[in-house]
Amino acid sequence: MRIIQTLIANNYRIRHIRLEDLRDLNIIIGPNNCGKSSILEIIELLNNLSASDHRYKCPQCESAKRLPTQHGLATSFNVQAKRLRKEKIDVTFTLFKEKVESLFAKDILDQLLKAFLAYPDHVQAGFTLVEGKAQQLLSDHIFPYPLKEVKGQLLKVLRCPEERLQTYKGTDITSYIRDQKIRANIMQEWLSITRRICDPRIETYNTTSLDFVRKTEEEFDTPITEQGSGVRSLICLLADILSQSQANIVLIDEPELGLNPAGKQALLRFLLRQTTDKQIFVATHDPTFVNPVLWQRDRVSLYLFSPVADTFMKLDLDQSKQDPDTFAGFLPHTTSLKKIHLYVEGSTDVYIFQIFLRKFLIETYPENWFAKLNKVGIFHLAGDFWNHLLYTIPQTPYHSVVILDGDKKADVEGVVKKLNAITRLPDQPDRFKLCRKRTQLKHRGRPIEQAETKPILVYCLEKNDIEDYIDPKPKDKEEGPLNAEKMHNVPVELEDIFRSLPLKAK
Repeated sequence: MRIIQTLIANNYRIRHIRLEDLRDLNIIIGPNNCGKSSILEIIELLNNLSASDHRYKCPQCESAKRLPTQHGLATSFNVQAKRLRKEKIDVTFTLFKEKVESLFAKDILDQLLKAFLAYPDHVQAGFTLVEGKAQQLLSDHIFPYPLKEVKGQLLKVLRCPEERLQTYKGTDITSYIRDQKIRANIMQEWLSITRRICDPRIETYNTTSLDFVRKTEEEFDTPITEQGSGVRSLICLLADILSQSQANIVLIDEPELGLNPAGKQALLRFLLRQTTDKQIFVATHDPTFVNPVLWQRDRVSLYLFSPVADTFMKLDLDQSKQDPDTFAGFLPHTTSLKKIHLYVEGSTDVYIFQIFLRKFLIETYPENWFAKLNKVGIFHLAGDFWNHLLYTIPQTPYHSVVILDGDKKADVEGVVKKLNAITRLPDQPDRFKLCRKRTQLKHRGRPIEQAETKPILVYCLEKNDIEDYIDPKPKDKEEGPLNAEKMHNVPVELEDIFRSLPLKAK
């Protein structure tokens, strides 16, 4: 369910946040200390939203003949959340207007909006809150809809913070779940999800003690209090989500805590099912949750932190639609078992490089070309999003090389310079090395297995596009791999790139 459409915030822990086109499930991903939890904290401000008749800066709002149910809005914030002392916090929420107006019958809606006939631009299903006195955020305009109905039916927020692992660890788990007063049918769903994620041998639970009953050679009870910390955390998390049936917006910080990979995938599928009547926000740095294979794309938005832009960027999921297995944005490439990684711009570029690499290996290593080919993973950087994804590329022990089209030469130097400045460590070489000549791609010095840290090599082709190397040149992107397959010779520049890879290493 889509409730919040856009979130914009300034000076709330981080300088600027702009999340547009929010959907049913919204995944916020990035490294530590980039502001993921701050986004959840901003959304949680909706829980404290209240009506206020403060003095408006807008003269139209001051003079409007409004109904008694129409007020300005206010909420409080933690003073420690303020990023800079001199700059004021401002937060803008845009709600889906159709969802808000669906709460009211047409005659009531007409009456609500009548007061603003002279000011149609004020009839917005959203609001901006600006820092006022006494740690309050105040709306700059009147909210035209009754807050009681909107907040009660749309803006009930459930926050599941990352500290829950420690919180649940010291909790009497039986009492905790019992205190949730979960209905019997919901308890059955809780049991079913727990079985899928934790242990398929769980058959039922003891209604008195809540102990699990496992079916092996003999049935036996496993005390729920003796479960591991990760399972305990998950059990309580599921109980929170299922018991808070009236919560419309669910915020989960680091859902991966304590779960194995299969459990993470099961939890992701559970969350997708919950979005039929909830809007869910997940803050994570785990690649398991950024997996288009598991997603229903029209229901998911992904926001990735970009050190280059110093903010969160919405990723165009259409870029990974053709081949999500080769998408390189916080995905399995970060834990790949292939030692050599080639990164190119788009998915069709992946196919072209795969074709030329195979041709090169068959010619160069006719006896075991297939083994050499299996050492190389080729991934794409979501087309024009390449500059925001570079920092996710792993270093040693992987041998990572980025090959960009020649038309990126004007941009790549500044991007590499900025990323090196951000990621530089004392007594370590730069994370990225810009190679202006093919000869600079050749690995020199100690074998890569013995090197502690080797830079990620970045190279721009001599020609503007990879399609310029294909004869005949394709009429469109889709034709490129087909024409490349028909070619007898591998372009010389690409041969030099492939020869630079440590393919001879065992």
